[in-house]
Amino acid sequence: MTNYPRPIRKNDRAKAIALFLSLALFNVTSHGQATLIDESGRLLQHLNAIDDIEAEHSAYASELGELYMGLGQIHENRNEYPQALAAYQRGLQTERINFGLNAVSQTPYLMAVSDLELALGERKKAFDAIDSVYQINSQSYGELDARMAPVIQKLLSWHIKSYMERSPTEGFPHLIASETLADRLFAVLEQATPETTEQMIDQFNQISRFHFMVAEHLTRHGEPRETGVTFSTSSSVSQTSTPGTSHRHFQKGRDALKSAVRVVASDPDIRVRDQAEQIAQLGDWFLMFNQRSSAIKSYATASELLLSEENGLALEKELFGVPAIIELSSTENQKIPENGDSIKIKMTVSRTGVASQFESVNNQIALSNKDKNHLRRHFRGKRFRPVIVEGEPQTVEYIVNFTLPPNEITDSKESDAEDTPT
Repeated sequence: MTNYPRPIRKNDRAKAIALFLSLALFNVTSHGQATLIDESGRLLQHLNAIDDIEAEHSAYASELGELYMGLGQIHENRNEYPQALAAYQRGLQTERINFGLNAVSQTPYLMAVSDLELALGERKKAFDAIDSVYQINSQSYGELDARMAPVIQKLLSWHIKSYMERSPTEGFPHLIASETLADRLFAVLEQATPETTEQMIDQFNQISRFHFMVAEHLTRHGEPRETGVTFSTSSSVSQTSTPGTSHRHFQKGRDALKSAVRVVASDPDIRVRDQAEQIAQLGDWFLMFNQRSSAIKSYATASELLLSEENGLALEKELFGVPAIIELSSTENQKIPENGDSIKIKMTVSRTGVASQFESVNNQIALSNKDKNHLRRHFRGKRFRPVIVEGEPQTVEYIVNFTLPPNEITDSKESDAEDTPT
């Protein structure tokens, strides 16, 4: 762990007080100025509280940990990042001295350090901090202990968020680290007894969404020749582990969704409607990877489960009555173009979820070839969960509101052939 300088102490007290008094005397005319004055007051309060505890107890009294966390947040709000890092580091040292090198109470300090280091461009230091979170928790609980699941889930969410905030090349190392975490989370969940069924289902679904994200990345951008990921030892979260083909991630995501279906089926308190929804999500997964036969079988199984109920036809219509766009990844940009013309579009959705034959509902507004090409591009690679009637998928017409962008430049010779996901 990098040793940062200690935060502002007594020697800087006079400067801090002078700053506070000058701001207090200034005529506050903006929200930013008012916030700065408020933060200056809180800064002085924290510094005084830290001095009081150190004088009464010691420089590493256990009560200081939360104060250093608050001090770091104040510095961070003031954009004083070196001081914020120093405060978090001091709190981290306090936790270690009082509770041991593997104390899980270090986790919030390490997460705060990782966020700041990544924001400052220190990716290796950020990964090291995240890796330490995994190490101290796994050494305290055991790698396959059920208590590791929420810890790994938090780290996985951190990497996914960081990936989404960066370019594909810059974000790729986060996918590498995330694959190791997703595998570890799956291993924990497979042998754990869940505190709640809903929590375990959400965790399995998060694993599947992650693997779809990787498969989508590899399809769109390929794999960088040099990832530059050499952050830690072979036992770490951030070890060099290059994601392979999309097919491998299809299998891992499928296995996670199958496990979610198993968990749902084993809980007698889960509604039949919710069981069928989870099975349908497995069908969605198959359909997005062009496993059409397996998708139809999954949808049929979900339909059969619903039809076994007294109001089965109504339940089937509720789940499968209209085509529903399949959303497996939160990375896709689904924003509607601004300043365009919103019109009702009629399309045909096939029994395998493919949209085609786009027409305007309003007979007075005809779609140009340019408009139709834009619609084909928009729905290329997308799939709908098909309409199911008594277990059988149907080809139906479907009407949606869609905003066509103005001045769309499109090659009018673009093929009308149906596109399929890779």
